[in-house]
Amino acid sequence: MLIWGSKGAVAELGVQAHHHCATCERERPFKLALQYKVHHIYYLFQWISSKKYLLVCDVCQRGSELKAKDVEAKLTSNPIPAMQRYGWVGLLVVIAALIYVGKTASDDRDHHIKDYTASPAAGDLYAIDLNKLTGESGSTYGVIRVLRIADGKLELQMPRMGYNKVRGATRDISDAAKLSRPDYFEEKTILVPLSAVQDWASQGAIHDIERH
Repeated sequence: MLIWGSKGAVAELGVQAHHHCATCERERPFKLALQYKVHHIYYLFQWISSKKYLLVCDVCQRGSELKAKDVEAKLTSNPIPAMQRYGWVGLLVVIAALIYVGKTASDDRDHHIKDYTASPAAGDLYAIDLNKLTGESGSTYGVIRVLRIADGKLELQMPRMGYNKVRGATRDISDAAKLSRPDYFEEKTILVPLSAVQDWASQGAIHDIERH
């Protein structure tokens, strides 16, 4: 579940002057305050969406807004905590890391599929988009098993069932008991040239291969 939200915050920067307050109708100390809004995701990744500096009466809290660039030119440090100012950088780092891990995993899987289809073995299990083999629209994922290899052709067992998500097929690959059921694969096998299987891999039809 995504946890996100926002909140208002105030940083008081001390009394700057004493002068007449139109609301109080007397001499009052006026302090500098910074009002800003913080957005966050999971309370860690934070960023500032708005801010304004105010010079306000220390008693009635009435006053006027000041130009940020004029105030900040005189400040010796930023009054907003660094975590609130730069928390968004951490989010970018996490996103970049996830992209890198995903890309690495995808590249590893592609090499894995290329290697296994270059030298197939009996018992190989393919999590595959069956519709890409038939040219039908949409996607139906299933598990194909290599029964045997001879004369440059693969004898394949085709599944009786399909899924609209690839995870259904990959889950079945890991379930040896399910695959061993006599009704999982069609009784009739098909013969496919090795080059055709390699084309499936290059076209992205094969999403994973497991070899026991």
